Amino acid sequence: MVAHLKLMLACTVAGLAMAQGARAQPAAPDVTDLEFSCMHYLAGYGAKFAYARLKCVTKCMQGVWKGYGDPAECSPPYGGATASCMVDSVYNLKGAEDKYRLVILKKCDPVYKPGKDCPECYNGGDCSETGAASDWVQNVAGQTDSFVPGVFCEGTGAQYTEQTCQRSTAKGVAKYYAAATKCYDKCYLYARRGIGTFAECAPPATDGGTNGCLTAANAKYRAFIDQECHKPGALPECGPFTYPDGTQWLDLTRIWLEGNIPAQFCGS
Repeated sequence: MVAHLKLMLACTVAGLAMAQGARAQPAAPDVTDLEFSCMHYLAGYGAKFAYARLKCVTKCMQGVWKGYGDPAECSPPYGGATASCMVDSVYNLKGAEDKYRLVILKKCDPVYKPGKDCPECYNGGDCSETGAASDWVQNVAGQTDSFVPGVFCEGTGAQYTEQTCQRSTAKGVAKYYAAATKCYDKCYLYARRGIGTFAECAPPATDGGTNGCLTAANAKYRAFIDQECHKPGALPECGPFTYPDGTQWLDLTRIWLEGNIPAQFCGS
């Protein structure tokens, strides 16, 4: 299962890397304070968006486990309440995708919000609804979705301990992604202030403080996943595959993270 998930995730991250291309570091004056602020919000809220998206799927799976949900609505391209949780088709405001898109517009697009600035490395400086605001939502959505079949591999028939393991895995993956994003964000912020170098922040980070931050986050959420999945009878039954442990899940999450960070904190 791990090899299969790694291939799926690698494809989604590679697509992002190809779209963004090679980028310089986010150093001043090429990257202004306003542009860096955009990067900070885009990365941070991208992690929150991933958490919200997995939460939508988790709620759907809880309905399936209780016997009243439709399993088809819990998998991409989603449907019913799960689709509505992700996209507000009426007002375009309340869905997880809507909220992330609006953050990018408010923090990055000078047309939508005068006084803001979009980095040139984001779609050539286009953070509009047809530019980075749309592309980043779809990028992170696709990457998050690549985890769904593996995390929630057992639907109807899953015992309570198996359900808890899958819920904890989804939450642990999302929480680790968010915590690790903060570690990198802090490193780049310090580098802009002359504390450390941008090269030390580039994944895999060699900066000591960032490494310590990443190690602590990994230990915390690895334990969070394993404390539920190591209980007797807790591992979901996923056909011929053995359900990954906390270390393996966070290794996959690290691949996801390290694929995104250079494109999020890029040079204009």
